[in-house]
Amino acid sequence: MPKMKRQNNALLFKLARAIKKLEKKGEKFDLAQLDTVFDVWYGQAKEFLKDGQTKEEYYMEFMNACEKAKFPLGGVKVAEAWEKANSQPFPSEAIRFENPKIRLLVAFLKNLQVMTGSEPFFITLRDCAALLQQQSHSTVAVWLGALAKLGYITVAKPGNERQATQYSYIWSARG
Repeated sequence: MPKMKRQNNALLFKLARAIKKLEKKGEKFDLAQLDTVFDVWYGQAKEFLKDGQTKEEYYMEFMNACEKAKFPLGGVKVAEAWEKANSQPFPSEAIRFENPKIRLLVAFLKNLQVMTGSEPFFITLRDCAALLQQQSHSTVAVWLGALAKLGYITVAKPGNERQATQYSYIWSARG
């Protein structure tokens, strides 16, 4: 809930990520439930809402956030790792690749590992494809397979229809 003005967009997106977290646990929200969630949020946030912006406009922002939210709230900080990969220089081991998207993927995977410590991290092919703006997740599957063969990553636990594959970034451990 907002505590001051100008927090609403970020908080609506956070709310959408919280819904995504519940959906990952097996709860599926239908449109009526999303409407109820929004109505509760709107009722409690009213005093902090932007003057001149209608309830319908906030509802459209909420629905857009539900559509755009890729990562559940409270999980591995995928969004933070992605932001760091985009804002920091590529790690030296990524420079061997000419394709900037493969370089970015290496940086992203390394950041995920840093954020999870010694534990494996999980990421779906579809999420990687969306982040890298690749039309096909099969391209990302090829890239991840190649990175595994090259010794950048290892599959810590294969995925299935319910869980994403877990990886460990091991390049720096190659020594």
